[in-house]
Amino acid sequence: MGVRFRDSRQISNNPKYWTRTKRNITKIFSSVSCINGSFLEKSSDKHYSTSQHQCGLDLSVTRQFFEKLSRKEKVLKEVESVVQQHLLPSLNHCPAGVEALRVYLILPELLRVLLKQQLGTNLAVSLAEAILKLCPDLLKVLEGYWARMGYSFFRTVVKNFHSVSTKLFELIRDERRDYSQQLKKTVEVLQKLYAVNSQTHHGLSDSHFHVKEINNFFKLIQESDLRQESFWDDSLESERLWESANLYIKIVMSVTKFPCIFDMEAKKDAFLRENSIRSSSIMLQTNGNALHVGRQTLLKDAFEYLRRNIHDFSRPLKVTFMEENGIDDGGISQEFFSLFSKALRSEDSKLLEIFEESELVWFMSDEYKVDDYRDIGTIFGMAFYNDHLVNIPFPSALFKRLLGEKPTLRDLEELSPCQARHVFNFSIIITNYNTNYYTKC
Repeated sequence: MGVRFRDSRQISNNPKYWTRTKRNITKIFSSVSCINGSFLEKSSDKHYSTSQHQCGLDLSVTRQFFEKLSRKEKVLKEVESVVQQHLLPSLNHCPAGVEALRVYLILPELLRVLLKQQLGTNLAVSLAEAILKLCPDLLKVLEGYWARMGYSFFRTVVKNFHSVSTKLFELIRDERRDYSQQLKKTVEVLQKLYAVNSQTHHGLSDSHFHVKEINNFFKLIQESDLRQESFWDDSLESERLWESANLYIKIVMSVTKFPCIFDMEAKKDAFLRENSIRSSSIMLQTNGNALHVGRQTLLKDAFEYLRRNIHDFSRPLKVTFMEENGIDDGGISQEFFSLFSKALRSEDSKLLEIFEESELVWFMSDEYKVDDYRDIGTIFGMAFYNDHLVNIPFPSALFKRLLGEKPTLRDLEELSPCQARHVFNFSIIITNYNTNYYTKC
């Protein structure tokens, strides 16, 4: 980008020069083709081979340019204004070539210096909106560019949208205004970046995506709940807290489909809050989700109930033990789940194997019991949804599989130390054999 700006004093003291400078800024930074034709990778003319796998940009040059620009505050603000008002609205959401995607890699470097100066929030929201409007094929190409860019540049993109998402939560808290539409755009992009990070070598930890301000929202919501339970507290402060809490609930519930921004504590709080909202709106019909089981035939009765496909998973579960009186206000359901877990671990079930060394359990290798295992998972989900516990000591390997991660030898060691030692010793034997064989050859 062949443009130079004089220092800030010259700009401030010379109105004519500033007028000319503004005109140049508008000419350059309102032009998509000008931006996309800048900061090209010059070594080996790589920009000529731009494709779905090669963006053709030298992002280190891009970073250096905006770093220099950031030293001229007046110029930087004008660039922000032009990009916001002219460049982003002009973007074609389905451009003809992948070269048009370079702007989406360049602007995060501008955002990086803007955010350092407490600027760029609206620009970040507009950029997120433009990214989300890309046609699916080109959005996939952009995600591929994210996956292949250097660690520092990828981290910058993540940090930009994370910082702005946090800022929006803070604005909601401080101004008590609804910024949910802006927030949903930035966290949706953050969720896409999380998916890219999970599938590539970037290796950013989950904490880079967690928005801690959500936890503060839940603390304020819980404080409001406690005050509402104190009927004597009808102060103006409590009323304002209640109004704020309702806004916070609305905001948090609007972004639950972007789980990367929630840490484990926030996920738990969001789940319980959503469960509470559903329960209160349904008004608990007595003829819904009535599970009748016998204590001696508990597993069989529970599986048969699920296979009748009559369960409404949006409603709470009500359990009755056959030939017993009792109204299920939560205690009977918890007893059911406790007995269910105990029955699963019994030898009679022939569904789970208990490893003596670790006292952990794993599935029996029986292909004919797939439906039973699916039903077990469903009942675990029902327990979680109804806020009950199921005590089954699975190893961490199971949760890795659920997350799409590959278990390691260390995971086998957790489940069965003896088997892990055998596998490890066998691998050493094979390694030594191959080393000796190829040495002789």
